[in-house]
Amino acid sequence: MVRQMLTRQKDNWGLGFGLETPGHTLRFGHDGANEGFRGDLEAYTESGQGTGHHDQFDSGNQLASEFLGAVAKEYNWPDFQPIERSVTKIAPAVLATYAGTYDAPGLSKVTVTAKDGKLYLQVDPFGPAPLELLPESDTSFSVCPLTSPCLSYSEGRKRDSHQTHHHRRPDVRGKKVR
Repeated sequence: MVRQMLTRQKDNWGLGFGLETPGHTLRFGHDGANEGFRGDLEAYTESGQGTGHHDQFDSGNQLASEFLGAVAKEYNWPDFQPIERSVTKIAPAVLATYAGTYDAPGLSKVTVTAKDGKLYLQVDPFGPAPLELLPESDTSFSVCPLTSPCLSYSEGRKRDSHQTHHHRRPDVRGKKVR
């Protein structure tokens, strides 16, 4: 049964686990969320190393991402290595052009708000509390300086599309609807 669970059944999924092959090492995991809780399990089949967490608050993904990066660095895992990012200043008028509601396949409503010269993201995978988007440039933002970019905007200076990244899911592209 374990062999079937860790064999690709459809796309990057075994039976109940997401499967990744970054290079040559098979990694499996599963994350999930209920109101008030977040959890994730990540493990490597060859080394037997892995980590799991369960947070009892909706915005636990940000803390979990930092924890996972620290474990990956300590054990020299090929994935989840922390990436330090630079934060830059963006004019509030430019930031305001990003505010709106976005439709993204597979995600609930994605809301970006501008307040006091800062941008905030609210989307279900991150919990109900808005998270500050830190500008790396005028077209790329992250939720945390150590994570991969969360949002990047394309189509030149038009602020009408976005792209999200997650360590197990493919990039999700969305369109501004208001």
